[in-house]
Amino acid sequence: MTTNPKWREITENIPRGDQTSDHPMLMSRIFQCKLDQFITDITENNAYGVPIANLYVIEFQKRGLPHAHILTILRNEDKLVDPERIDMLISAEIPDRNVESDLYDIVTRNMVHGPCGVLNPNCPCMVDGKCSKGYPKPFVAESTIDENDINHQRQVDYNEVEVYLNARYMSPPEAS
Repeated sequence: MTTNPKWREITENIPRGDQTSDHPMLMSRIFQCKLDQFITDITENNAYGVPIANLYVIEFQKRGLPHAHILTILRNEDKLVDPERIDMLISAEIPDRNVESDLYDIVTRNMVHGPCGVLNPNCPCMVDGKCSKGYPKPFVAESTIDENDINHQRQVDYNEVEVYLNARYMSPPEAS
């Protein structure tokens, strides 16, 4: 989980003309409140299943923005071991703008990598003519877990103007 300096709780509480970076205490406090709620959702509200262990560490990026690395171990019956359960909790697809407009805005603003590759060869992620992050990802009809326990998220190809500049640039780790 990473602080977003554009969170409404931050932007509404800084004086006009100031930058969010001028108020690190405000950003840290709002991050901590949101993190506390997220941890409560995981540990008490069982958002992903019943946890048997949970830990996190907070770090600060070079710009000073706090972020948390969170590890939650679920009881065996709640672990994400099959594609149906993975797809129920994690999505690497752009939501339908007409059905979930708020979620669509959040996803397209914060969770889309690129474009890079032939669409933008000067993108910072480009190394030797290829995206160093492996984008765009191939479309996959259903989520799978390979022999190295790497989750390949379901990403369905259904056009709509290349699904807003292509859902293959979606970042599933951010979605979870």
